[in-house]
Amino acid sequence: MLMVVWTNAHLGFPAGLAVIIGYTGVEALELIWPDRRRAAVYRLRRAWPWLLLCFPATLLNPFGWWIYTGVFRQLTAPLTPLQIEWQPIRLAWLTLSLRDANGAFTLTLLAGATAIVIGLGRRRLGAAAFLIALAAAALRHYRFEAMSAIAVVIVGGAVLAPVLSRKVWTTGAVFGAMVALACIRSYDLVTDQYPYYALATDFGAGLSPAFPERADAFIEREGIAAPILNVGAVGGGYFVWRLGPKYLDYIDGRGLPFSMEVSLSPGELLSAPPTAPVWRRTVERYGVNTVLFTFVGFEFLLLQPFCTSDEWVPVYLDQTAAVFVRLRPESEDLVRRLRINCAITYRSSGGTRSAIVGTGSAIDLRDQR
Repeated sequence: MLMVVWTNAHLGFPAGLAVIIGYTGVEALELIWPDRRRAAVYRLRRAWPWLLLCFPATLLNPFGWWIYTGVFRQLTAPLTPLQIEWQPIRLAWLTLSLRDANGAFTLTLLAGATAIVIGLGRRRLGAAAFLIALAAAALRHYRFEAMSAIAVVIVGGAVLAPVLSRKVWTTGAVFGAMVALACIRSYDLVTDQYPYYALATDFGAGLSPAFPERADAFIEREGIAAPILNVGAVGGGYFVWRLGPKYLDYIDGRGLPFSMEVSLSPGELLSAPPTAPVWRRTVERYGVNTVLFTFVGFEFLLLQPFCTSDEWVPVYLDQTAAVFVRLRPESEDLVRRLRINCAITYRSSGGTRSAIVGTGSAIDLRDQR
């Protein structure tokens, strides 16, 4: 049942089939040792019908066998190697920061390495091989980091449990390690000072970009003309969820169906004025009528060229997003009704202060020193 849900929810379901094959290999290696053979055979006899059914269970989806074509297309997409989750992990061996995913994964690898050494010493060849394979996959691709950590907990835990249970002092050692890690984590949280944090919180965005809920609602309510070019801090995932399928997004976080050219262009667009060739080329190619900017922190300063443009008219602005409509004959009525002033002004009042006058309220950053 889990495999049916996985197949219908995400194209990564073949990883589950690979783990099933890996588990079968672990038990098969147990058959080598006469003293453990009977227990391994017993486990395989109980599990094999359900494990085998997981393979045809993947066909219980709207696409049948064609779901595997989707998996192949996703893995061979030109953008796949460029996505962070398919990049190799850069280990943070010198840090125990649990806030850093790499630091936490380093601790997991150390636990896994301990289980591998003990497993080899206790002739648990299958478990050791399984942990080595998943650790190698995780080091090669971020995508498998979580699966490797789960294997360390379950498989590594099963290897370590008989050893730890024989030692009276192990309970105190494990408890002491947990207290030490909790103290490290607490120290991390208490002493870590983000100069940007207070500014971003005052700005209304926090440490991560806020979803442009009000801007998207404005687009829907006013019937803003498509196609809409969405660029900025927040990807097109929220755009698709909120406005699709009436409005199609220009780019989002998926590897498909976007080309390499489209996926690399948002950075170029953000760093160029509206008169630049990259903007001209994109606007004319896709017939863009509206631009939706999403931003966090001082990224809103990139809007200044659009605020003073003769071709693009600001119609909406808040702390997370801005909407500009292309000035064309068919948009004159909408522009006349919704046009706003988004000129950036600066003034001093106990510190540098800047504001963008927007729709109904101002973006206000105080005391930036």
